[in-house]
Amino acid sequence: LTSPGQPGPVDTTANRFGFREFWVEGTNFILNGITVHLYGIWNNSKQDGQYFEGLKRANMNIVRFQHLFTGLDLSLLDIADEVGILVSSMNGGLRCGNAPYRDRPEFWDNMEDVIRRAIRRDRNHPSIVMWSLSEEWVQTSGRNWQYQVEGLWRLSQAAKEEDPTRPTSHSGSGALQG
Repeated sequence: LTSPGQPGPVDTTANRFGFREFWVEGTNFILNGITVHLYGIWNNSKQDGQYFEGLKRANMNIVRFQHLFTGLDLSLLDIADEVGILVSSMNGGLRCGNAPYRDRPEFWDNMEDVIRRAIRRDRNHPSIVMWSLSEEWVQTSGRNWQYQVEGLWRLSQAAKEEDPTRPTSHSGSGALQG
């Protein structure tokens, strides 16, 4: 939009547009109808467009972000959208270690609220192909592990209600005692 007698545009806007379909069939990840093998990295350090371009040059196609609580610059999701790097988002949403509060109902109420809000905030980014709802630090250390498994299931259900188009994952690294 230009104005008579004004040098250059008065107002500009940019819109991003695209489609992606991502689903799981058995043990295969399918992106836009094509089986893809996910080669990626977890990274919580400073990233920028060059970082994503470097991932692509290294034949990596996915990055696992831990941005929910760590202050990661959310504009990186915009960059991932533009560059075409897939994202497993929100890892670290449940990183509670040996915290005693995991056996309290209000802990799971709060975690569900946090997960729902983060998904509503980020779900329009086509680069996000799955929601990573917990990480390796989920452990029981003698506490009621069945109660925690129920809580993790509850978080998965909440994520599916907010965004039924993406799979969810929990990464326990055996810490849930089998």
